[in-house]
Amino acid sequence: MKLLFCAFLVSLSIAVSAQSDLLWKDGHGSTINQVSFSPDGKYFVSVEKDTLAIVWEISSGQQLRTIQHVEAAKFRDNNSIYLAMTDKTFRLVNLEGEIINRFSQKKKIYTFGGPYFEELQRQIFPESGLYLYGGDVFDIDKGYRHHVGDGNYTPARAYTSDGRISASMTADNAIVSIEDAVTGLTLFHPSTAIVNQGHPDLLFSPDNKYLRVFRDRMMQVIEVSTGKIILTHQEKAARLHVEKAAFIPGTTTMVLVTKSYDTWVMTVKGIDYLTGKVLWSLPLPESSVAVAVQPTPDGSSVLVWTKGDEQEIIQSYKPATGSRNWSVKHADIHTAMSKMFISFTADGRQFLLGTERTLKLWSASDGKVLKDFSRKFPGTSTNVSFAGTTQMSALVDNYLYTWNLQTGAMNGRVPRLYKGEKRENTDLKVAGSRIFKLLGNKLMEVDSAGKMIYQYKSARPLGVCFSLQVSYDGAYVMYAGYDEKSACKDWNVLLQVFDTKTRLPVLVKSCMADRNQAFASTSNKLVFQDIAKKGTLSVYDLPAKKLLYDLAVPGMSEYGGVPVFSPKDNFIVVDGERQEGKPAAVIVDLQARTSFLVNVTEPDLIATKSYGLAKQVGFTPDEKYLLLQNNATGFTGAFDIKERRFDRSLTHRAPGTNKIYPSIVVAPMGNMVFYSSYEQVIYIWDLLKKKVTGTIYPSPGENQWAVISPDGSFDANEAAQGNMFYNTGGSVSPLSAMYEQFYKPRLLPRILDGEGFEPSNVDVNKLRKAPVVKLGFKENTRNLEVEDESVQKITASSSSATVTINASCPLDGVTEIRLYQNGKLVETTRGLEIGEDDAAAKNLSKSFAVGLVEGKNFFRAIALNTQRTESKPVELEVSYKADKPAQVSAANGVELHLVIVGINQYKNPKYNLNYAQADADAFRESVTAGASTIFSRVNTHFVQDADASKAGISAALDKVKAGSKAEDVFIFYYAGHGVMNDKKEFYLVPSDVTQLYGNDDALAQKGISSASLQDYSKNIKAQKQLFILDACQSAAALENIVAARGAAEEKAIAQLARSTGTHWLVASGSMQFASEFGKLGHGAFTWCLLEGLKGAADNGDRKITVKELDSYLQGKVPEITEKYRGAIQYPASYGYGNDFPFVIVK
Repeated sequence: MKLLFCAFLVSLSIAVSAQSDLLWKDGHGSTINQVSFSPDGKYFVSVEKDTLAIVWEISSGQQLRTIQHVEAAKFRDNNSIYLAMTDKTFRLVNLEGEIINRFSQKKKIYTFGGPYFEELQRQIFPESGLYLYGGDVFDIDKGYRHHVGDGNYTPARAYTSDGRISASMTADNAIVSIEDAVTGLTLFHPSTAIVNQGHPDLLFSPDNKYLRVFRDRMMQVIEVSTGKIILTHQEKAARLHVEKAAFIPGTTTMVLVTKSYDTWVMTVKGIDYLTGKVLWSLPLPESSVAVAVQPTPDGSSVLVWTKGDEQEIIQSYKPATGSRNWSVKHADIHTAMSKMFISFTADGRQFLLGTERTLKLWSASDGKVLKDFSRKFPGTSTNVSFAGTTQMSALVDNYLYTWNLQTGAMNGRVPRLYKGEKRENTDLKVAGSRIFKLLGNKLMEVDSAGKMIYQYKSARPLGVCFSLQVSYDGAYVMYAGYDEKSACKDWNVLLQVFDTKTRLPVLVKSCMADRNQAFASTSNKLVFQDIAKKGTLSVYDLPAKKLLYDLAVPGMSEYGGVPVFSPKDNFIVVDGERQEGKPAAVIVDLQARTSFLVNVTEPDLIATKSYGLAKQVGFTPDEKYLLLQNNATGFTGAFDIKERRFDRSLTHRAPGTNKIYPSIVVAPMGNMVFYSSYEQVIYIWDLLKKKVTGTIYPSPGENQWAVISPDGSFDANEAAQGNMFYNTGGSVSPLSAMYEQFYKPRLLPRILDGEGFEPSNVDVNKLRKAPVVKLGFKENTRNLEVEDESVQKITASSSSATVTINASCPLDGVTEIRLYQNGKLVETTRGLEIGEDDAAAKNLSKSFAVGLVEGKNFFRAIALNTQRTESKPVELEVSYKADKPAQVSAANGVELHLVIVGINQYKNPKYNLNYAQADADAFRESVTAGASTIFSRVNTHFVQDADASKAGISAALDKVKAGSKAEDVFIFYYAGHGVMNDKKEFYLVPSDVTQLYGNDDALAQKGISSASLQDYSKNIKAQKQLFILDACQSAAALENIVAARGAAEEKAIAQLARSTGTHWLVASGSMQFASEFGKLGHGAFTWCLLEGLKGAADNGDRKITVKELDSYLQGKVPEITEKYRGAIQYPASYGYGNDFPFVIVK
């Protein structure tokens, strides 16, 4: 069973499931050899040199399936594809990669001994039953048949459109061989006049009657049926060469591009290939290299692709006259001078243009790019490092990514290079909010955009630099480099350490070994290997600027490598001299100031090749084990420091497909080992559970991140949820469609804490097909049905209409239909609470009466199956403008509806709070004062203490439900308790609830459930809604159960926000409780909220929007809670629907 993760450099396969593939839209990692369109133009399959095939859906740009070990592919019809596999077997698969037919093959061993197999053409011709692999011919049913041509490797080869005739030309003679691929017989051996210079090029005409061959100055056309040369075209100028040429279908015209190697001028011309007459000729200014010439299938146009100094030039011409249809220039195609192609759809209206990793769909009528299927973020993850237990960072090609280990979210990314900087030896390190960069031989501090803030001054000119490190508290930064003017005999490395506050050097030491320095884990001490003191380690006190002591380390390698401190600074490990050809390490006990040799005797850690060294990975947080890894065997072992032996039970094969890992780091919490990879992902290996417990995806797309566990649980930002998707059961479902079952907030810190997750009631490897939805819109006489993914746009003349949603799921069942208008849920067939009577139907249809607001109305319909997997949405944009605009007045203007609840006094006094009333009252005053100039009226419903029963709160919400309009804004603020019951249902706790836990019936009777909140949100017509919860547990209520339910509570709120299409700001995240402080006079969250509303959240336009307030709270609440409580509290936010302002700063 396999779970396939498409990575950026190669395709990564992990044994998990045969039924579900988790993919992201990464594109190809090597040269694209070929593409094939489905006859209806809705799909195409592309195959790269590294034998990865990707099936694409053109309308959505999604990868439907990746299939490994494919050499060639071709669509049979709209739903099936022929594949030639690397083992020279053949199969027919559907769009989901499911095998329809395996073709038989005789058991004849096929071996290819040529050195250029990667360069051989690979084409499958199902209609002829042939697969041609260079000159080797395979029968799809019977396997290898014979070889055609003069040798295994020929630089030029071509096939007719049916594959039955092959032509080849060797590099060392001017003889063309025309062969019958079916019989293997050579038909003709025409001797051309083309001299043995340059690289020959062959091409059959579309009707297979003629063969074009050219090299340098000369081009000839050969009649295939006779082998006769019917045209010899030679440029008159001695250094005027034919670069590219193509037949035009249905004509005797050939379009070719020539280049003068005297003047470097390029020309495009049309000739009659039967008579040799030049029909037209035009210059190609700004062009220096001919890339491709490709006609449309009907011959009405021809594309000429050339390369200029800094851009690609694609032009469309009429082949008969040479008149130009259009011309475009692009600077981001990134031509690599191999395997560039243009491939048209069958109707010629669109074409794919591909280079090594660029793959774009263009319009043939005007040259506009329609879709980009290119790989956006190829790369390797490396340099994983931790700043205490709160921050992690990793380099992924061009960016440094940082994660908050308490929220589990990616903080951001910093580019390696700023504008104008050249790609040199570059490294970045982060310490809190400060970022240090080593660029070439320059050490600098940069901002979040990578722009230099300060450059540190080196004591002497340096060459290549390395070993950028930051101390545990960010107080010191160091780097080393080769001293170009050093007088040292053996080593010329200069080590420099700077105080990051004063930016002055605290240690400058010459004649050092490279990369033999390290900061301590918990103190500002530095250890280094002084070459002048062979066999010793020096320990240096940075604040005191003095050497503490030298420690003799017997058995330490002269090239000791980077020393690694244990988490509590009790030990250091360095490389040891090899013992009897086997790797070794030396552990130094810093307390006893002794050392001992670790002989690596584990078979899995000893490579048969000399380069296979066991390198130290690091210590476990409890300092019980030292981990070592061998990049030749791919195994990691655990050495028990106290017992002085390897614990064989912990030896494991590192995850992924590679044996070599750019960086392997032990996390400072739990027993987790982080493996970065050449597939970009970062694996989290639980040493004690002996398995991968999570995989970090630094960037499946721009500014995207995800963390996914093997059972399918995920945490990801919204963009990544739409960019990563499961392919199962014949359908594609993005992560967002799996939200209800598989989303787990703050998954990364929970994995690091070793949390054991309850198994989901849905197996990610047995996902069922999602429903298919159609949306009908009826208004007056209009009756429209929408079923594809494109957003249809219409104009309505009436303010009322009927929307009908039809959902079908024949392989499973439909359990719910939802309709959203302008992002907000307006109708659903079922609430959040699932009852026994909620049976699934194979087909479900529901009609809803809707009202249209002035302007644009965006409707989105989805359906859910029995596993709560969402369908692809169907969307419709309806514009409406009333015949007679309504007069704006207090009665019909945009109103703000506030329901504000504050509960200090609970019926059970142990739940009492100190500042909930003050919080609610201050929020009311702040919003009503700032909202008066935005809204025509502010309707406030203030409910507190004894009045804040379920009936009292519901009565306030009922008033808003009765009096709100679609154009209005609704804000619900709640300061009080919020809890999860045993059924994982979230409740707001009114004042008369006397027991938070252990009495679900009473909570259901007196509490306000998330299902009730969803229902109110749906029925309150205001389409812009914000819910703010400063909900907490009192100290007396805090038992072990609270922390366990925190994550479930956060998910419930997240699900509520997502299902209703509304905005939610919540005081506490998983496993935290909201903080109250006497010094502030408010709860910490609401104090920050009030500061934001006063203007601190303003971006400069004096309007406070929901997203501005959210952004401010994300930074301010942790700062304030750390300052006043000594522990950081992170707010949670979930925003769906449109952003909107609700306060003007005065």
